[in-house]
Formats: sequence, structure tokens, C-alpha cells
Amino acid sequence: MKFKSKIGPGDTIGVTSVTAPSEKERLNRGIGYLEQLGYRVKLPFDPTQAYGGTRFLFGSETPERRAAALMELFTDPEVRAIIATRGSYGAIQLLPHLDLEIIAENAKPIIGFSDITALLIPLSQRCDCLAIHGPVIEFGFARAAEGNPGPSESVAITLQILGGQEVQPFASEPLDHMYGASGCQGEVTGGNLSLVASLIGTKWAPEFKGRILFLEEIGEPPYRVHRMLTQLKYAGAFEEAAGVILGDFTNCEHSKNLGPSVHEAIADVLKDCSIPVFTGLPCGHGSRNVPLPFAPAEIVDGRLIFGK
Repeated sequence: MKFKSKIGPGDTIGVTSVTAPSEKERLNRGIGYLEQLGYRVKLPFDPTQAYGGTRFLFGSETPERRAAALMELFTDPEVRAIIATRGSYGAIQLLPHLDLEIIAENAKPIIGFSDITALLIPLSQRCDCLAIHGPVIEFGFARAAEGNPGPSESVAITLQILGGQEVQPFASEPLDHMYGASGCQGEVTGGNLSLVASLIGTKWAPEFKGRILFLEEIGEPPYRVHRMLTQLKYAGAFEEAAGVILGDFTNCEHSKNLGPSVHEAIADVLKDCSIPVFTGLPCGHGSRNVPLPFAPAEIVDGRLIFGK
């Protein structure tokens, strides 16, 4: 699929912290790699100043300042796309301070994963931004600069998507069919399970109807994964969605390998769903985090294919 974006070397990409402080060397290495590839970078404020401290509690700045920096990048005509510095925690704090109407008027691609899910969902569903569940600067671009194969692949595909190249990131990635019909179609949405669950009941709650819901997680034991999936189930997500695709559930087993596995926990919640359920998407906190655009797609012959 060719995406509408036409961003390439020489264009300006905004980099900003919407969550936790950045480690200076790691941030500089990631930005340096983006610049080495020929892109210009705008950084609204220095997120390394708060690293290791508690001045802003968990954040690199106040929620208001982080939100203002993000708005600054959306309204800056020179900035063609926005990439988060890192995940961690705090993106959800920005939501009350963002003007979604102004963002919609200045819609542009936004890239990140993990905690950035809290922004990817509302900005794609309400502002028509191209949201890409993909590499952040510190844990994608910085690692690509070191020649790490997984992040290098993630960065390369992300830039192809931004460049409007013909790309099908998952055409050669067979999915495992768990339940329901053998295929479905709809716009992709979702991300980190904890953040999807955290948005339920808020004014920024995800719209699931007719969409393919992608979920991934890290560091949550099986009972917590079970609880969050049950919350989504009781909220009607699995009745409304066109289908579910599960990515990596990294380090989600009991520390002593006691009790049900995370796979058993997932299966228990989803086994009676009437919609198709697939697993095996190489997205999340695993060794590969293949960029996943929130765009119309379909699952055909066990593969996720984006529309033309």
C-alpha cells in the first residue's frame, strides 16, 4: 500500500517527549541517526534535564508543557511528522491539554508505541492523523544507529511508509489463527493493552466498531493480562471489533512460572468471541517491532494486508 505521506530526506521531523525524561546519550544517538539519514529535526524542549529526578514526578516536564510542545509541532508548517522520544509513562496526562480540533486542521503522521498508545488512538480516530505503532527515538532509532537488526528494520520500514513508498510490512508474516472466521477487514487500531484499557470510560475512549484491534503488552503477569482483557470484553470491544490481532506479550509470565501461562489467560477470555482472533504479529516489545500503521487493512490467507 502507498500511504498519502510524502516525507523524505531534507524534510523536518519533530521529536518531542510526551512521557518520561530522556537519557542524554541515548537521545542524541537516536536524533543523530535520523539526521544522518538526511532529515532535519526540531526538538521543542530538552527532555534530558529531568532525567533521574522527580521534579515533574514521572514526566520530563509538566503535562501542560509536554502538551504545548506537541501542539507546537503540529502547528509548525515546517514539521512534516512527529516521533516520540520514548514510551514509559505519562502520555495519557496530555489529553486534557490538547486541542484536537487544531490538531485535525494540521494533521500529520505521529510515530511511537507502548505508552504512546494513549495518543495514537485518539489522534488517529478523531484527528485523521496517520498513526504508526513503531519506533521511538531512544529505543528504535538509537538502537538502529548501533546496527541492531530489529530496530534497523523498524526504522527502515517506518521511513518507507512516511515516504509514500509501496509497502506491505506483514505480507510475509503468517499469523496464527486462534478463533472465529478465517479473515476480516477494517481499520487497524489499538496498541499496548494497559493503555487501551486505561482509555476505557474516558472521553478519549477507543472506537472499536468495525476495526481490527491490535494488542501487545510487556511485563504484566498473566492474571493482569486476563483482567485487562476481561475489562475490554465487558466494555463490548470484542463484540464491536471486526477482529483481534495479538502481538508480542513480552515477559508476561509468572516470575516463578506458577499458575496459568499468559497464553492460557488470553485464550480463556477470547475463546468464546464471535469475531476472528489471530496471534503472531511481530509488533510490540519483542526483538522486532515492525511498524503497524493505523489504516484500512484485511486479513487474507492468514496475513495482514493493507488496502490499496
